Amino acid sequence: PHNFEQGLPFSMVYPKLPLDEYLNRRNRIYVPKLDWIISTLNKLEYTSHDIQNNVWVEIGSGAGYFLSAAKESGIEQITGYEVDKELVNISKLYNNESLTSLSVGSFSEILDQTNADIYCSFFVLEHIPNLKQVWDSLYKKKVGTIFIFSVPMFGYSCLLEQAFPDEYARNLDGVVHTQMFTESSIKFGLTSAGYDLIGEWVFGQDISDLSRVLKVRAMENLGKTKIFETLINGVNSSHDAMQAALDVNSLSDQRHYIAIRSK
Repeated sequence: PHNFEQGLPFSMVYPKLPLDEYLNRRNRIYVPKLDWIISTLNKLEYTSHDIQNNVWVEIGSGAGYFLSAAKESGIEQITGYEVDKELVNISKLYNNESLTSLSVGSFSEILDQTNADIYCSFFVLEHIPNLKQVWDSLYKKKVGTIFIFSVPMFGYSCLLEQAFPDEYARNLDGVVHTQMFTESSIKFGLTSAGYDLIGEWVFGQDISDLSRVLKVRAMENLGKTKIFETLINGVNSSHDAMQAALDVNSLSDQRHYIAIRSK
């Protein structure tokens, strides 16, 4: 990764949107994350008052979607750290400016320099060259510190990328990823940091990847014919059921985790 010349910046992957589209994306993708976090913590006897009054830090906060969802839910003490200046500007445009800070340090340095009750980071760990530094920094945190994160996993989509090497790779062969994860590697990392897993959300985008590949390849032979449209509509209508089959068998391409620093 040190020799890789960054091509497409994340500010182009997540461009500035009109306010209504920004809020729509927040409500579709990031509010459900927060709802899952809150419902999981509630089951573990964390009250809504506890959650709202904890100090939160999000590392890799992007355009501020999760920050916005958190503030909307009543979480007052939350700060995001982001390395992409354009994404910081987008976040400040649609949120209180104090919510987002431009990060000049590494993931582990932010952990060392902040003191929060809850840390969260969504799809960031796979971009870090040396994860041991992250686990070491998490180990230094006080007992009871919560770490919430999501990562890409070795799953069905990795097989798709190998079977269709000419299609755009999103996981295993994505050149911006320095890590891919398995359930064993996650357990190893959390154990070395002194954290116990207390929540897991298993779902993926594998069938979306499969549908994309099928559409591209089938279009070459069937084109925009009635039978093609019928088949694609059938794939679309069965999308959730097919993805659920991968999810329940732990074959999906991503995980969300909640872990707590134990004694």
